[in-house]
Amino acid sequence: MAALQFFDAFHGLHARLASRGWHLRRLARVAWLRTLYASLFHRQGLRLLLAGKPRLAVLGRLVVEPGSLLGFNEPWPFAAGETGTLIIAPEATLTLTQGRFSFKSGAYVELWKGAVLNIRGGNGYASRNITIECRESITIGSGAAISSDVVIRDTDSHELVGGRRPMTEPVVIGNHVWIGAKAMILKGVTIGDGAIVAAGAVVVQDVPPRALVGGVPARVLRTEAGWR
Repeated sequence: MAALQFFDAFHGLHARLASRGWHLRRLARVAWLRTLYASLFHRQGLRLLLAGKPRLAVLGRLVVEPGSLLGFNEPWPFAAGETGTLIIAPEATLTLTQGRFSFKSGAYVELWKGAVLNIRGGNGYASRNITIECRESITIGSGAAISSDVVIRDTDSHELVGGRRPMTEPVVIGNHVWIGAKAMILKGVTIGDGAIVAAGAVVVQDVPPRALVGGVPARVLRTEAGWR
């Protein structure tokens, strides 16, 4: 009887933790010394979970609102050895609001001086080996599902001689957007709520809400698409 009561109590605790994003499997993989140091140093309370051996160079601001949780370099099965890198240059800001967001193992996230990366969590995630380069402004909406090896950039890095567009333009990814593996989201793009970007697509222009786009460059393949 005592063993059964203990099991029920443990199961209840696990369920309560899981409902808040604190799965025991995740907790077991957290690098607690790094997490505690980073949380204290950046004054984020225990709203930042680091796993593995991430490289952090935070010279700007890292802000996780109360009630939200940022996981960085969370391991996938058989990928625990990958190193994630988070670089926030002076005067740059990474902000997480509205719930949990997880960067899985091997993420490379770089914010240049004065850049702003706004993430609305909603239990969204970026899968393995994502690359984000932010020189001005990138917004990721609530509940985004970003697959592995995706590249998101708001800059060309170099100016095109005689080009009519600026080198850097903001990127906005809406709520409940699914981005397939190895897709590229380039400067000046707005992806509407509920849209789907097919694997390998190169997105160079706006995507309507609930549209499915694919190809190089990406074009609308289907309207009123849905996913879950």
